[in-house]
Amino acid sequence: MHVLVTRPRADAERTARRLRGLGHDAVVSPVMAITACRPRPDIAALAPPDLVLVTSVNALRVLADHPDRHLLLERPLLAVGRRTATVARRQGFRHVDAAEGDAVSLIEQAKAKLPKGGRALHLAGRDRAADLAAALAPSGIDVDLAVLYEAQSIPHLTERADKLLRAGALHAILHFSTRSAALFLAQLQGDVNLVEKAALLSHLCLSSKVATALKPLGAKTVLIAQRPEERALIDLLPRLGSPSGE
Repeated sequence: MHVLVTRPRADAERTARRLRGLGHDAVVSPVMAITACRPRPDIAALAPPDLVLVTSVNALRVLADHPDRHLLLERPLLAVGRRTATVARRQGFRHVDAAEGDAVSLIEQAKAKLPKGGRALHLAGRDRAADLAAALAPSGIDVDLAVLYEAQSIPHLTERADKLLRAGALHAILHFSTRSAALFLAQLQGDVNLVEKAALLSHLCLSSKVATALKPLGAKTVLIAQRPEERALIDLLPRLGSPSGE
């Protein structure tokens, strides 16, 4: 099965290896590129946090080159999901817990871990799906924000992805976030052929919110993972059956 992966390059290549190991042809065509923010946030100037919150593995990748990184390694860290928690441990964080893969579970766990008057530090990107400071403020928890990276949109599909989509040779696409889904649709704008072909694909979504972002496309097959994690998303592929001719 030819599966389109639109994640940022580093994550897309990891997902592609997993798909190839299962016998699929992974077609990598990122819709965004991750770049470190300049100037970098001055983490040393912030009050030491009682808890570090990480909603994306991209924040940890950029943090790896930050001069203040060492100040956080002994602080408890709550990652949005298991993959992000694994990366945090590999980078030297010693007290790491994982939420269930979404911002809602991360917020609830942060409330349980921090007393009123507690302080958290959110390591994040410039564009954020959830406002953790607003969500935790009613519980008396202050949240400092360190914007480490930004995701810059890529306006076009790769040459291979474009060619396969026009030929009707792609079978499915994995959507990991509402923003990546929206950026994928933006890449199709103005090309009726691409839009029509994309509507025929099977769209596998990490959550119902991601599926909602795809509604303008009018795709007939939209499946939602049982859990907001990569494994659950890939587990949807067998439900599609074998493409005709394979």
